[in-house]
Amino acid sequence: MEIQQLKKIIANYNKPVLFIGAGASISSYGLGANDITYFLLQDYYHNQESSQMKYLFEQEFECEASFENVLEKLFKTQYDRKKVVENYLDQLEVSTGYQYLAVLAKLGYICPVILTTNHETLIENCLYDDNLVDKTMNVVSLVQEDLKDKILNIEDNTIYVIHLHGSFINLNYIQVTSKTTFSLSENCKYIISDLCSRFGIIIIGYGYKDVDVRNLLQSMNTISKGVYYISYGKFQGKNQTELIKMLEYHKSNKNIIENCSFDVFFE
Repeated sequence: MEIQQLKKIIANYNKPVLFIGAGASISSYGLGANDITYFLLQDYYHNQESSQMKYLFEQEFECEASFENVLEKLFKTQYDRKKVVENYLDQLEVSTGYQYLAVLAKLGYICPVILTTNHETLIENCLYDDNLVDKTMNVVSLVQEDLKDKILNIEDNTIYVIHLHGSFINLNYIQVTSKTTFSLSENCKYIISDLCSRFGIIIIGYGYKDVDVRNLLQSMNTISKGVYYISYGKFQGKNQTELIKMLEYHKSNKNIIENCSFDVFFE
């Protein structure tokens, strides 16, 4: 699929839901989960080769050396895990992609509910900035625990950002282990399913590795308005079997845009 086709869909006010993953923060000088995992293992195993560190971890803890598992095994308390994540993401700067996203949201081109697995609040920071577009909006930042009902009453002149795995606004709700990211709340699943069925969804900067998100997208009713997946580099199908399965389920296997960064897409 060509990027211009998807931009035309957005320009026609179809208001797709945006799902933003950690890859969106790379252009904001952020580290991806794999990079943070590497540095954590490097500190623990004293600068050995990457493959050797993963082998040692898997032998010692009898589980895959994934981001979630490394955090869970090397840092024993939830507080310590949260602070580790916060320390690595605290220096992020707003990129042009986030600025353009805010403009599109304020002008009504995308769904006023934005989904993200990120803990930082770069989206909200840009939405609060009235210098980008002269339109003041109410910005509501939510985590799963805030969704008390199966219906999200979308108010006029309001944009909602739902942090599926918690945010820095409240460190008590940050989810960083495989156990805490295993399942979304029932209210959260219902709301996301409803939004996707009405508007379709664009997934950008996301590796599709979280079990909770995978289970939801592969179990909800077929999204007739389409699922669009933006790949930062060349799409590696052989390494993305679950993602391909989900796209095929929603009849969206042709809706892949390759070699497109977060900033380039929104420009």
